[in-house]
Amino acid sequence: MSRSERGVPTRRTRIEGMDLARGIALLAMMAADVFDQVDDKPPPGALAQTVRSDAAAAFVVVAGISLALSFGGDQPLHGRGRTVIRAVIAVQAVLIVVIGLVLGFSNHTTVILTSYGLLCLLTIPLLGCRPNLLARIAALVMVIAPLIATATLDSGAAGSEGNLTFTSLIVGPSGWITGLFVTGSYPVLSYLAFIIAGMAIGRLDLSSVQAVARLFVGGLALVVVGLVCRLALPPDPPVWHSFVHNLESLGSGVGLVGVVLLLVRIPAMTCLLRPITAAGTMALTLYSGYVLILATGVLENMRVEQYLVLLVGALLFAVSWRRFVGEGPLETLVLELTHCVRRVLVTQNRPNRME
Repeated sequence: MSRSERGVPTRRTRIEGMDLARGIALLAMMAADVFDQVDDKPPPGALAQTVRSDAAAAFVVVAGISLALSFGGDQPLHGRGRTVIRAVIAVQAVLIVVIGLVLGFSNHTTVILTSYGLLCLLTIPLLGCRPNLLARIAALVMVIAPLIATATLDSGAAGSEGNLTFTSLIVGPSGWITGLFVTGSYPVLSYLAFIIAGMAIGRLDLSSVQAVARLFVGGLALVVVGLVCRLALPPDPPVWHSFVHNLESLGSGVGLVGVVLLLVRIPAMTCLLRPITAAGTMALTLYSGYVLILATGVLENMRVEQYLVLLVGALLFAVSWRRFVGEGPLETLVLELTHCVRRVLVTQNRPNRME
């Protein structure tokens, strides 16, 4: 897959970069979930909320890039391959939603997987769009989302709180739909801008140093603009603060991708960060695992120790499992089911030949 003999990174390097960015976002989300309620004091809680939103935004931006890469990156698929990949992504997204609903029983953290799976489903029709069009759609959604959220809150339709489960989905679907799409911790409408922006990035030539450097500079610029606007804007109206917050989160996610894609070009840094990269290859497994551990309440009164145990355990598990087994347990389950769908589609689309 090497593009030339000039030291240009291969496709494998770009994938490692996505795994590393995903791993960093995962560990940051873990930290936010652990330290969110430290002594119920506002400053740590506010900081944890900021870290969670920025880490979740980075997680979703990386998801958008991965979707675009699976669709061919800067050289999109054509013909039958487009249909197969869309079906595979749809199956994977539904499975992630199901896992999110199963984990919804936990009251110790807000589960992102349900929103994450829905985001992947909603973006399937956009997989073939050009990067410029994707960027414009992302910008439009980013402007519209705070307006809709503010209007929804002003109308009193705040939606239900907590995680969505199979039971709550059946008992009170209207309130949960409002919370899931507009007013929840991970509102699908707001995060839709992040995943579409990631898809636009994934359609670029990420083997170019200039393109990657522009991502870093552009992400940093968005964060700086957001901080300046936050300091300059008056307390009202809240819609502007929501927009600025989303702008900062998007900038942090894009900037992280730019930094990571630069770091993976350095062999020493690649080796040093390999445990986090391994964690990024099985983010679904590790995320589900730490949500289950937090639900048990173990070490809940010792937050630092709890996070260190989760962090070291996640990295050791990821490195060991990756070396001796391969894909993560949940990743293997999802891949096996999607492989079945792929085989069925390929078989159905294969032309019959008369011997």
